[in-house]
Amino acid sequence: MEQQDVRGAGKSTEGIVLAVLLLGVVVLGLWTFLQRDYWFPPLASQHGADLDRLFMITLSITGSAFIILLLVLGYILVRFRERTGERAETRVNYVIANLANL
Repeated sequence: MEQQDVRGAGKSTEGIVLAVLLLGVVVLGLWTFLQRDYWFPPLASQHGADLDRLFMITLSITGSAFIILLLVLGYILVRFRERTGERAETRVNYVIANLANL
């Protein structure tokens, strides 16, 4: 009776599921940001508008970086997932080694 290798069973779909969940986080974050229903209290000083604008600039920069990083992570999860007869670590280690040489 021939034994089958079940170690990699389901691993190819795990990366795709995680990538879809990350995409869901990105979409939910964008939707929340675009609603513009923020928690700013009424302005209490003449500098309040400047502080609110600074907060929005900071939120936009960090939010954009977060979304870009999540999309890159999702791409890497799908691109370098384990496939039949091939280990995922081999390709990822090769890419990391090449990035270190740049």
